[in-house]
Amino acid sequence: MELTMDRSEGTRGLLFKKPVYYLTVDMKFTPEELKLIKKHNWDKNPMCHPPRLAGIGDGALHIGSFTRGKIEKYDFDSVGNLQAMENEIIENSKKLKGQLETVAGFTSGGPRKIEL
Repeated sequence: MELTMDRSEGTRGLLFKKPVYYLTVDMKFTPEELKLIKKHNWDKNPMCHPPRLAGIGDGALHIGSFTRGKIEKYDFDSVGNLQAMENEIIENSKKLKGQLETVAGFTSGGPRKIEL
């Protein structure tokens, strides 16, 4: 699993220029990870719920967008909103990676001894 995020900035408006902040998100999966995501129906799970966005709708970003090879781009009216979404994506990506590692090892190796 590979997560790539890119930040950029620009302006919006003809007369009164307002700053706008962009976040481009891309996530790549190995073929094995894609199989597990589809097997457990995780492609419908949200990666994050964007804060109030500057321009586009505020629907959730789903794992399925990335399993189809889509690159998502969001624009924000504040750096704080961009950072909040970025942090949520990073945290949920770490959780997804952990879940993928867990389900990949369900049937390999037999019983495990847990050190207490």
